Order: sequence, then structure tokens, then C-alpha cells
Amino acid sequence: MNERKSNPGDSNNSLSSVQQDSEARYRAIVAAFPDLLFRINRAGVYQEVHASNEKMLLYPRADYHGKTVHDFLPPAVAEELLLKIQQALDSGEVKLMEYQIAQADKNYSREARIVACGSDEVLVIVRDTTELKRTEKSLDHYAQRLNLAHTMLQGMLMGQSLEEIVYDALQGFCYLLPCDTACLIMFDTQKQQAIYLCAGKTKSADSSHIQRLSLQSLKLSPALLTGQQTTVDDILVLPDLNWAQQRLSNQGLRSYLSTPLMVERDVIGELALGSRVPAAFNTARRIMALQMADQLAAAVSHLRLREQAEQSNSELKKRVEDRTVELERTRSRVEAILNNSSDGIVLARPDGTISQTNSMFDQMFGYDADELFHQSMVTMAHADSANEFDQTLRSVIEQGDIKHLEIRARRKDGTVFDAEVGLSLIQIAEQNQRGGVVCHVRDITERKRAEIELLNALQRERELSELKTRFVSMASHEFRTPLTTILSSLEILERYLERLTPEQKGKHFSQVHRAVGHMTELLDEVLLFGKAESGQMSFNPTQVNLPQLAHEVLEQVQPTAGSSIDLKVVIDRGCGVQMLDAKLIRHLFTNLLTNAIKYSPAGGQVSFEILCQPQTTLIRVQDQGIGIPLEDQARLFEPFHRAGNVGTIPGTGLGLSITKRTVDLHGGTIVCESAPGSGTTFVVTLPVVLLAEREQK
Repeated sequence: MNERKSNPGDSNNSLSSVQQDSEARYRAIVAAFPDLLFRINRAGVYQEVHASNEKMLLYPRADYHGKTVHDFLPPAVAEELLLKIQQALDSGEVKLMEYQIAQADKNYSREARIVACGSDEVLVIVRDTTELKRTEKSLDHYAQRLNLAHTMLQGMLMGQSLEEIVYDALQGFCYLLPCDTACLIMFDTQKQQAIYLCAGKTKSADSSHIQRLSLQSLKLSPALLTGQQTTVDDILVLPDLNWAQQRLSNQGLRSYLSTPLMVERDVIGELALGSRVPAAFNTARRIMALQMADQLAAAVSHLRLREQAEQSNSELKKRVEDRTVELERTRSRVEAILNNSSDGIVLARPDGTISQTNSMFDQMFGYDADELFHQSMVTMAHADSANEFDQTLRSVIEQGDIKHLEIRARRKDGTVFDAEVGLSLIQIAEQNQRGGVVCHVRDITERKRAEIELLNALQRERELSELKTRFVSMASHEFRTPLTTILSSLEILERYLERLTPEQKGKHFSQVHRAVGHMTELLDEVLLFGKAESGQMSFNPTQVNLPQLAHEVLEQVQPTAGSSIDLKVVIDRGCGVQMLDAKLIRHLFTNLLTNAIKYSPAGGQVSFEILCQPQTTLIRVQDQGIGIPLEDQARLFEPFHRAGNVGTIPGTGLGLSITKRTVDLHGGTIVCESAPGSGTTFVVTLPVVLLAEREQK
């Protein structure tokens, strides 16, 4: 007989084609990732770059080829990345780093995850965290503003001096805006004088005390006197400087922002801000300056009223009637200030009963004015927070502490909302007595909602990161064995091709084909899982002969069982044509049967049953294998999860996840009964849907 000789060129072409197909599938998987993927060797040279979003690369993809990390990253970032690469390769652990890069006057925040893939290369997964960092910065900035406002209010309520309150506020403004110098000029039109106080980020010799000037020497602009905000991008270009501008110019400042302090329609002062950078005050900073000026105006007005009240009380001590009139006038003015606050404010007596509320508090809680007078402040707390609020209130009254807490507040109509509450004791210094308690209440419902959304987003990011880590771990493990088989067989064929017998050559070629087939199955399973995760798994039910499909799958899996597994098959004769997705049901049969065979010992029995009823089809696969531990059964259908007792038995941990999606798409259920050492039974129940019903749906 003539023997057919193998042509080495044809074999090489076949292997090349298979490798190209495998590479194409690999690239398809990588392309589905939203993050940047870099393959970098130990020396920091880029080997491969993948990006589903080209804009994240910042540079053209082709520019990376053969270049090092020093060519694209700042020196410090590049050195840190090289250190992380070395650590990942030496330890085999996943390494994390955060860094910033700048391009085209923009700063970008990045998070890199470094994973070893081989002995000399790593896979660097880079995520854009610019928006997350910007959100965190915005929340931090908002918290600073709230803290600054509360500090000013607390200073007023605790009776601090004008110099102390204003200087601390101005210094806080310098960090908050930011700017280099913040000055406050307060007008006294009756005396034609002005009070000047200036602060910077660091305390200087002449900036922490009050100076008194004449109004005429200030050269106030008409815009300021009419309540308008003005900005000068560069003081140096002005032909004539007023007093404040000259003072800032002497300090080497360039930008100038003037904001009037208004009480009702009167201009009571000027907030002058300076920066060493020209054109430093953009729209956002100008708006913030207006808000700061309003806070300062309220503080200055309150302090002036306090000074007037003290002066009136000392002068009219013996004249009761006049003193009463002045106190009433002062009380009305204080109420006007409190009622202009955006927070609800409550004044309480030393025993905790309410003595006064502002209009914002009444509006926030739905009460009429004075309706809560003489009632305990605990009334405004929901039952869930009442005990904590009561204990905190007692602590403030007894110990004089300043307390902040979040409570569930209750409106008059019974509705509940989240509120931030600040409590502080009003101390009467002259008599060393407790004057009562001041409480400010802020509705933080929207802030809570934003925090929850942010936490949910972070949780989703952590879950995605964990999923990617599992995938990289699975891929590096499951692909290593078939790749080793392929490389080993190819090396033997390359070196000893002429010496090998046809049987030996056939053996090695078969090993290569089996390894390639195994890798192809893995890739197909990963791609199918990717479609399922992204909601793109196709579902195309057609008329399927269920017994015929089951026998086709049995013919495919029978060789894996061999003679060591007793495969028992029972298919109901009443089963016929049903509306199913043949591709997905084939995967379901294959996965359940191969798992049962794979995890069964030699001599074990695997039972495969299909029972058809008028309304449902029941599929049962039972084995006598190693079983599934109870603690793993809750995570049975999670992607990449495998039971702790599988040992070295190969598997991706994706099969049951895809099977569960298949059952869900068909509107069925899947149940697992198992115990370690007692085998496993999977029962799938699918509704029987006829062609007419499917078309109607």
C-alpha cells in the first residue's frame, strides 16, 4: 500500500492559521476592555498597546512601539512604575499605583494595576480617574466652605471680637479661593472713617491688626459704592491706583478683585482680594467671593449690632423704658439676620426648650411661627434619632461642648428627611451662666443622595476591578498548559522531524490540535461570557428537536467519559420539537455533562435525564463525583468562581455562569443539590413554548 506522506509546509501553514485565529480572539477580548492595556517588559519597554478609547492614550498608538516608559511619563512617575513592575515580577502580586500626567494644559489622573504575565513581562491596566478625583476635590471644597461658615457663626455666637472673627475668615478665604491676600475694609459713614484688616496664607507683622483710615483717602470707586463687583486682571496696567490697589501692588500682587459688602441695599464695606498671578479671578472665583462677602456682611452687621447693644445697655441702664425699646430694636435686627440664613436656626433655653426659631426653620419643618415655643428641641428628631439627639443636647448643656451630628428629622406632617445639626452653648461671660443653646439645622437630603450614588459607583468599580483580576488570573493559568503543550510539540517536530516515525509525528500533531482546540473552547467561552455580561448575548429561539440535539451532544462528550464512566441516559419519548435557542441549549447540555464527567471518579456513574410535560421540560444531570462544599454553593453561578475542592482539575469558572444566563433567557430555573463526597445534581426546568406562542410574544 502507498503511504501518504505529510507535507511539513502544509502543517506549518495550518499551525500558523490556528495561531492567527487564537490571536484574533485574544485581541477581540482585549478590545472589549474600557481601560488602557499595556504589555511592558522588565526594562520598561512597551511591547504592546491596546486601547478601546484612543483619546485616553494621549499619544498615537504607533509612537509607543519600542519606546520606554521614560519617553511618555514624567521621570518620577516612570521610576515608580519601573519599581512596581519589578515588584510585580518578583512577587507575583498585583501592584497598584496612582499618578498624574499633563498634556495640552490639562491634568489627568490615572490608576494603574500591574500584573505579571510571564517571567519578564507585565500587563499594566490603566484607568482614567480624572472625574473621580475632581468630584472628591469638589466635595472637599464644599466641606471647607461649610466649615468656614460655621466657624464664623460660632465665633459670633460665642462673642469673639471683630478682629478675631474677620482675620480667621480672611485667612480661610485665602486657602479656599485660593488667593495670596484677602483684605476687609469696613465703612463708618457717620464718622467718615474706615477700618482695614488684611490677612494672607501666612501671618505677617502688619496684617493681623486693625488700621483706621479716612474714607476720603481710600479713593473708593463709583462701581463699589453702587454695589458692583469689579476685577482687574493686572494692577500694573492701571494709570491711577486707589488705596487698596496700591497696598496690594506694594506686596507684589497683580490680580485684584473688589466685592462690596451689602446689608439690604447699603454698602458697608469692601472685600479686596489679590493674587500674584495675573487674571487669577475667573467666574467661579468671583461667584465664591460674592458668597463670602455676604457671609462677612452678615457677620460684620451682627457684630456691629452687638456692639451697639452693649453700648446702649451701658448708657441706658437706669432708663428702663429706653432700654426696653433698644433691646426690642436689637432683637428685631438679629431676627432679620437669622431669617436671612439659608439654615434653620433654633434658640433654646438652658433646659432645652425652644425659645426662638427663624423663618427657614419653620419652612423646613412645616410649622407656623412660634408653634414650637416652650417645647423640647427633641421634638424635631424622628424616633430613630431622638435618643442620640437628646443625649447630645444634654452633653452640650452640661459640658459646654460644640457638637455636630446627623439625624433623621421629622416634619410636622410626619415626613422624614436627613439633616445635619450643630449644637453649641451660649455662654454669658459676665455672669458665668449658661444662656441657652443655639442649634442650626441643614437639610442634607441631596448630599446624602449624592454620597450614596458615589459609594455605589465606587462599589461597581471595585466589583469590575475584581472581575478583571479574576479573568487575568484564570487566563494566565488556563492558557499556560495548552501553550506549553504546543511549544513542546513544535520544538520536538522542528528538531527531530526527520527522525520521527509517522506515528510519533501524528502523536505530536494531535497534541497540538487538542491544545489549540482547548484554547479555542476557552476563548469561545470567554467571548460568550463577555456578551452575557454586556447584555449582548443573542437569543434566537427556533424549532428545535430536543432529543436529537441531546444525542448530538452525547456523541461529543462520550469520548471524554471513555470506559471509566458509566453514562446513563433517559430521554422521554414524548419530547419533540420546542421553541429554544439551539446554540445556548447545546452549551447548557455540554457544560452540565462535561462537569459531571470531569468531577466524577473512575467507575462512577453520570445520569442524564430529559422529562417532558405539557407545560415544562425538566433536565436532570446527576453524578457521583466530589460534590460542592456548602460555602461555595452560594457563589456557584458567579463568574470565574470555582469550588475550593477542585484541586488541579482544569476549568475557567465561566460555564455555570453562562448556563445560568441561558436558563434565565428561556424563562426557566436551575437548582443544585450537592454535598462534598456525595455527588451533585443539577435540575433545569424550562417552560414549554410553542411556535404560535413565541411568535405572539
